[in-house]
Amino acid sequence: MNAKLFATSATLLGLSLVVLSFLWPYFTEDRGSWTEEKALRYIEVGKQIHVLTFKVRGADEPRKMHGGKGADGDELIADRKQLEEAWKEANELKAELDGVRTTRNRRPALFKWIGIGLAAVGVVMLLVIRE
Repeated sequence: MNAKLFATSATLLGLSLVVLSFLWPYFTEDRGSWTEEKALRYIEVGKQIHVLTFKVRGADEPRKMHGGKGADGDELIADRKQLEEAWKEANELKAELDGVRTTRNRRPALFKWIGIGLAAVGVVMLLVIRE
C-alpha cells in the first residue's frame, strides 16, 4: 500500500510540476536585474551608435555633391571615440540582458524535467506494482 501511495504521489507531483513549468512565466514577473532604466538606456545607446556610425562613415568618404567637406580631424576623432564607447556599453548591456533571459528560462525548464522524471518513475512503479 505504501509503494502504491508513493508511486501515485510521485506521478501526480511530476505532472503538477510539468503544468507549473508552462504556467510559471504567466504568474511571475521575474526580470532579474534588468530594469526599465536599463532597457531605455539600451535603446538610447543603439540610437547613438546609429547616428555616430553614419557620421564617421560620412566623414571617411569625400562629399561629392555640392562640393561639401567632410568632418574635420578633431571632430572625427571625437566621434570615433564616442562610437567605440557606445559599442562597448551596448555590448555590456546586451550581455547582461542575455544573462537575465537565460536565468529566466532556467527555472521552468528545471520544473519541467524534474516533473517528467518524477512522473516517469511514478508510472513505472505503478506498472511494476500491478504485476
